[in-house]
Amino acid sequence: MSKSIETIFSLINYGKDTVLNYEDFSLGLPRFNTEDLNTVISIKPKISSALYGSFEYQYNRVDLIYLDDNILEVKQESTLYQLVKQINALVPFYINLVLPEITEAIRLQGQLFEEDLIDVNISNIPSGGELLIKAKPNSYLFTGEATVKLLRTS
Repeated sequence: MSKSIETIFSLINYGKDTVLNYEDFSLGLPRFNTEDLNTVISIKPKISSALYGSFEYQYNRVDLIYLDDNILEVKQESTLYQLVKQINALVPFYINLVLPEITEAIRLQGQLFEEDLIDVNISNIPSGGELLIKAKPNSYLFTGEATVKLLRTS
């Protein structure tokens, strides 16, 4: 199971007595939602499960715009995937969870994973140059894009 899907199941199960698990349920691809929360996914029981009935779950994906105007130190890294750890250290990512039974939103700290990003070669970007970071359209946790500056160090 991917880290992003694991995080989504944690969101779905937050504060619940009965938990859904990956072995019994499959998630549809995230879709943009025009209502209060920006993302909706379909959750359906797997054929191998004795469960039935599907439902939709709404939540907010994190917009990568929060990374804009940051500086990433680069040593020998040549791809964006190799910078994921540094990106996570730049800013904390919070996923807002709104539960119908609770009147206030809950903020859970999230993390950016390679599976959330479109990988690019960064070896030709000079020090001080800009790197465009884009979320994959099917990322369960992130959306959008951001531009950061690369600072090459030895």
